[in-house]
Amino acid sequence: MKEQEIDILNLFNQAWIELSCPPVKLSISEDDENNPNFSAINGTVFFKPEIIPQGVDPNQYLLWFFRHELSHIHHCPYDIKTAYSLEQAAYEIVQDWDLAYLATHIFSNVQVDVNYLPKRFGEVPYFMRVIGKKCQSLIEQIMQEIYLWVYPTVKSENKEIADTAKEILIISSLERTWHIKVQMIAYILGRLVAKNSRLLSGKKVKEIIKKTPLLVREDFLHSSIDRFTETYGSISDEAAAKAFFKQWMQPRISEKEIEKIKDLVEEKGKQLKA
Repeated sequence: MKEQEIDILNLFNQAWIELSCPPVKLSISEDDENNPNFSAINGTVFFKPEIIPQGVDPNQYLLWFFRHELSHIHHCPYDIKTAYSLEQAAYEIVQDWDLAYLATHIFSNVQVDVNYLPKRFGEVPYFMRVIGKKCQSLIEQIMQEIYLWVYPTVKSENKEIADTAKEILIISSLERTWHIKVQMIAYILGRLVAKNSRLLSGKKVKEIIKKTPLLVREDFLHSSIDRFTETYGSISDEAAAKAFFKQWMQPRISEKEIEKIKDLVEEKGKQLKA
């Protein structure tokens, strides 16, 4: 295990240097099933090696996985203000905060995997060229179908999601602003979910947010929650504030930490109801 940890650390450091991210500490763990496979808070990155699929080159897979995750910090969405402004733009189209978050997450993944990484490193990311374990969430399903359009290795399993993925891929190639693109993606996702509401129940959204958090630059800095709180404090709509807390703050803090900021949340609610 020691050799594996050293290898993981070297691969992470390589991606970290390439993408000029803020200084962080890497913590490798295989124990807690409830935690995401990759997350960060207060300048510490938490990683579980079990994400590596069988039959792939583990070094290549991990290097590109780290490049993907760190590109969210370096390129898109970059920080919480940008991420939330994208989500707000998506919300203008679908009037649903869960769909808006999903659109923001998918847009950020596509922007990194299809546009940024291939140009930055001169090749298609390794994880797009291999098919891993069966997809669990709607985000994973859509992203896998996008990868298959870029690098077809197996036959698509779901035509409806594959068609949605193709539309998203086309949108990603347009000469439009990030905010226009995320709005177009939100519209497409809204249409997909309207046809099949079971794809995105409240429980599934909660699981997506918990298991695959969208990282931003504040996660790599100390006092992360204080930095998220600054954006939270600027929200003037009660429903929007609740959604922001659920999507961007609650998944990042423990029950004990939630108690510490409980007064802040309650005071925010009173202000918005007044």
